[in-house]
Amino acid sequence: MWGGIDVLVNNAGIMKLASLAETDDALFDSQVAINLKGTFITLRQASRRLHDGGSIGNVSTKVVGLRLETYGVYAATKAAVETMTAVLTKDLRGRSITVNASAPNGGWVNAKCCAPTARMV
Repeated sequence: MWGGIDVLVNNAGIMKLASLAETDDALFDSQVAINLKGTFITLRQASRRLHDGGSIGNVSTKVVGLRLETYGVYAATKAAVETMTAVLTKDLRGRSITVNASAPNGGWVNAKCCAPTARMV
């Protein structure tokens, strides 16, 4: 079938590190705009156009579960991506669409159980 989407990979993202105390609004807003809002808009549009049986892959990060200093805003945006992944799986139920998030160097995050594994903590 022409005119739709079979696969989406959400890979855009930026990482600007700073302690929460030193994070200004511009640093916060830029990461939220690209990492979170950009992913949200893409998921929303793909949800409307994706063929039944399609696939969505969102890129997260292993640092979500590590809670490293200076990674607060970045990890928060990627934790939100993991949550949207899990919710979208339920939203698209019945259409046989696979929705997952990948945590580079940390393996795949199963949308059905997005809690960090012992390996990630």
